[in-house]
Amino acid sequence: MKEQAPEAKIKTLDISGVPIDSIAFTLDHIPNDRSRGVCFKQLSCYLNATQEFVNKGCDVVIVSRFKQKWRILILDLKSDKPKLGKTEAQLKNSKAFVAYILSLLNTHYPDYAVPDPRFELVIVTTRTRKKSVYKPNEARLEQGPFRVVNPTRYQGGQASVHFGKLIGV
Repeated sequence: MKEQAPEAKIKTLDISGVPIDSIAFTLDHIPNDRSRGVCFKQLSCYLNATQEFVNKGCDVVIVSRFKQKWRILILDLKSDKPKLGKTEAQLKNSKAFVAYILSLLNTHYPDYAVPDPRFELVIVTTRTRKKSVYKPNEARLEQGPFRVVNPTRYQGGQASVHFGKLIGV
C-alpha cells in the first residue's frame, strides 16, 4: 500500500503473507483529478458530509479467510505520535462502515456471505517506545481498542510487515 500524504513517514508498506484469496481496498481514496473527486468526499451519500469523523476512512481494509475464520483487517498508517482520539474514531468508523457493507452482502448475496467476521483494528506506526521517559498516554495507546504494530523493516519511507503480525497471530 502507498500513503500519499506529504507528512507521512511510511510512504510504502509491503504486507507479506496475505492469503491468496483475500480482498483489499481503501476507504481513504483521494482522486488525482479533483474535478471528479466530488463522489469521494464522503463514504456514503447517506452520511452527513459535514461530520468530520463520520466520513473519515482508514488506509486499507483486507478481508481474508485465515485458518478457516474470516478476518477483517482495518489498518491505518500513523507516524511517531498518533492522536489517540482521532485514530480510535477513524478505525471505529471504518469498522462500522465495513460491517454495514458486509450486512448488505450477507442479506442480498448469501453465496458471498462473510459469516461471523473477526475485526482487527490496527495502526502501523514508526513510533518507538522509550522506557526512560514517563508518557501518560503510552499505557492508553497500548490498551486501546486497536493493536499498535511497528513494521518489521523500516528504512527511507519503505516499510514491511507480515499479515500474521497485523492480525495478532
